[in-house]
Amino acid sequence: MPVDKHTLLSTKHANIFALGDASDIPASKAGSVAHFACEVFVGNFLQHVQGQAMTGSFDGHANCFVESGDQRALLIDFNYDTEPLPGKYPLPVVGPILFHQNALVYASWALVVLIAFYLGRTRPGLNVRAVGENPGDPTQLGPVMAKLMAEARLNSDLFGEDVEGPGRPSHDI
Repeated sequence: MPVDKHTLLSTKHANIFALGDASDIPASKAGSVAHFACEVFVGNFLQHVQGQAMTGSFDGHANCFVESGDQRALLIDFNYDTEPLPGKYPLPVVGPILFHQNALVYASWALVVLIAFYLGRTRPGLNVRAVGENPGDPTQLGPVMAKLMAEARLNSDLFGEDVEGPGRPSHDI
């Protein structure tokens, strides 16, 4: 059925819409096209039956998965204006490792760098490292460490966790 490719309304009948294989839109007849067209159709249909101008515009969005073997597939995504484009990672082996990650992976990498900088290049970080390397009596490291230990003891009292240190016996059973 001939339809306007953006509104999906028939060009021959005033109150008929067509989706998917029933329409003559210049797009793939894949199920994804009907899926994305339906998102536009619903709003347009409701506006049309209420006598309002239709504001939704279907852009021909389609995507297809192409099996490439070895339990892998390619995703091809295109619309009326953009044809599928060839592409590849900028670095053959390292590219997928660096550029194909979840945002949390990138955040964890940044956190590792920040922690390494903090522990190796700042005075508080060096104090933390010193306590970790010599946990016997951190108060010997000066008033800053005595203050940190007092804060740790206060936090342990508030939150019910045990902190060992001078004057605080271990609770080994």
